[in-house]
Amino acid sequence: MTITVEPLLDSDIEESIRLEHAAFRSGGGMSLAMSPTAKISDTEMQESSARRRKKMENPHTHYLKAVDSELVSDDGSKGKMVGLAHWNIYGAGITDDELQVLCTTYPPPKLELDEGTDEAFAVIAGRAWADFFDYLTTCRRRFFTRGPTAFLNLLVVHPTAHRRGAGTMLVGWGVEKADAMGLTGFLEASRMGAPLYRKFGFEPVHQQMFDLAVYGKEFEGVHDTNYIMIRPKKGEKLEHPTV
Repeated sequence: MTITVEPLLDSDIEESIRLEHAAFRSGGGMSLAMSPTAKISDTEMQESSARRRKKMENPHTHYLKAVDSELVSDDGSKGKMVGLAHWNIYGAGITDDELQVLCTTYPPPKLELDEGTDEAFAVIAGRAWADFFDYLTTCRRRFFTRGPTAFLNLLVVHPTAHRRGAGTMLVGWGVEKADAMGLTGFLEASRMGAPLYRKFGFEPVHQQMFDLAVYGKEFEGVHDTNYIMIRPKKGEKLEHPTV
């Protein structure tokens, strides 16, 4: 095994944002509609880096990177980041103010369109972004467990590193924490990610279908599904009905 899980460092932030963007670009569906360009503008990199740096100051926040020691990073050093997770661990439960933070919607990314890309795609991305995060906010208010909770806020793996164990290791980190601390698990899952989470005991309590045709003829016939998934405390059963 050449992949290890390590805390994300301040010096890793820009690389982590590039990895996240590449992962969303490869995911299809809503994630592609929200990220129609391969480029990240300098302004977007600066603003995203500042937000991530601020989040990392929160004691509940744990950003983790999966590093493949056999690959070479962008700066030429040995060991390349191939996966990223953002866990929030609320050992004493979540307050109303903390839930409000989780329901804060950031503006859509400032896109630097690829050459030949219609500027209409920036408008489409903004609409898709608003629709998806409105959905997340609604579901977090409805389903988020208010007791002690381990929340997987983000999990991405670089498209060149799928099925090598990075995602499993990053999810496993939080599940081990949850079992040790007696926490309920909560996450939002793409159609691609849901099977992995099921292996760790997460069960879907809600699913949302997205018809991407509303964003233009380029997406006619394209549909996507997102799931709200909960993992009961170790030794307990899920109280919510599953879907």
